[in-house]
Amino acid sequence: MTSLVAIVTLFAVKTTAPHLATLAYAPLLLAIELVEGPGSRRPARPAFTQRLFHECLRRGLLTMAYAPRLRIQPALTMDLATASNAALILREVFTAARQERWWLAP
Repeated sequence: MTSLVAIVTLFAVKTTAPHLATLAYAPLLLAIELVEGPGSRRPARPAFTQRLFHECLRRGLLTMAYAPRLRIQPALTMDLATASNAALILREVFTAARQERWWLAP
């Protein structure tokens, strides 16, 4: 159930986040392909992915977001509240990225 919360939230974010190309899900892994921007298939630039990583970390979420293929591997013991919080942090960070157009950074 906890993974489902994260997946549903991220699919909702994907509809408004031009730098998210694909989402892939396996029971213990969530992968997101980050691209340069709207309509692009080119991987996101390092400046974008590094900022994404640091913004998640600053908010208390440790992800493997420092490369164009963001990965999240939740602990087996993660409860619903923790999964919901992680999904909300990702939504907040992706919203900031969209509004501030981080993918345009050199």
